[in-house]
Amino acid sequence: MERKRATLKDVAQLAGVSFPLVSKYVNQDPRGRMSAETRKRIADAIQKLGYRPSSAARALRGGHTGMLGLVVSNFTNPYFAHFADAALQEASRYGFQLLISLCHHGKEEEMHALEELLSRQVDAILCYENLSEILEQNPPPGLRHDMLLLMEQHSEEYVTASIDLARSVDEAVRFLGERGAGKVTLALSSSAGWVRPAEAGCIRHRLSFTRLLIPSPREEATEALRRLCEAAPPAVLLNGMRNATTLLSLIRREFPGYRPAVVTHCNFCTELLNDPLLAGVIYSDTAELVRRSVTAAVELARSGRIENVVIPSQFIPQSDFHRIRLPEGRIGLTGSA
Repeated sequence: MERKRATLKDVAQLAGVSFPLVSKYVNQDPRGRMSAETRKRIADAIQKLGYRPSSAARALRGGHTGMLGLVVSNFTNPYFAHFADAALQEASRYGFQLLISLCHHGKEEEMHALEELLSRQVDAILCYENLSEILEQNPPPGLRHDMLLLMEQHSEEYVTASIDLARSVDEAVRFLGERGAGKVTLALSSSAGWVRPAEAGCIRHRLSFTRLLIPSPREEATEALRRLCEAAPPAVLLNGMRNATTLLSLIRREFPGYRPAVVTHCNFCTELLNDPLLAGVIYSDTAELVRRSVTAAVELARSGRIENVVIPSQFIPQSDFHRIRLPEGRIGLTGSA
């Protein structure tokens, strides 16, 4: 049988003091003058009962709970695990806790993830899932426009944190064309941030292209990339390091004669850089994205007002991979761009 959660009334009864006195002690009210002995009795009662202040009650008193939420699909993608770990550390610098809500793809799970965080009275939510359909048609009760930060998504209504890909993707496409690739397969997940500049770059540099949508579930993504290998296009531009790792692994295991020029996004994993098929990477600084996104979420929590966050990216060809390093657990660049 689940133990009943201790209340302030229980603490007051065990300590043998009044309820208002315990309330002032817990809330650190400067008007709550009391002797050292009384403070000790209250502290001992709190420890014995395992009393924890309610986040909802704190929210009612001060307007903030000191908690941020993060919605991600799952940690099988190492990028999300890396991002979440860095975000936890960054949030703690501001004195905030970060609650992580995992959801697989599907409207019901996405709605549940949001509702779970809202029930915990978080002050702001960073969201890596594309919730456009839910937000447009059936937003959960309690979700305000001034508390949601959409990660790497486009929105006219909500604050966003994204990577500026226009120039770097265009440079990558031009680079592939200069290497003699007359046709490029754009193996992209549903991210307008990639699709638009990639297609525009192919048109600008007069390269024919085929777009291949890579689904999010891992098994379906692997099958889509296997079909890509069977078609054997001369050049591939793809987003998502997990997709890049899967593609290169498939080529090594099942299609050893296929030698495409591959360009992908790289923001924290240097293992990819050792593969000779990798012609170049589009680099962005994950640490900066984390730092500025969490800062924006904290500002949302405190004031409800913040500008969109945009960080730069750059195309780095294979010949310059030596400039990419991994200092102190994150990717960085040696030298100037």
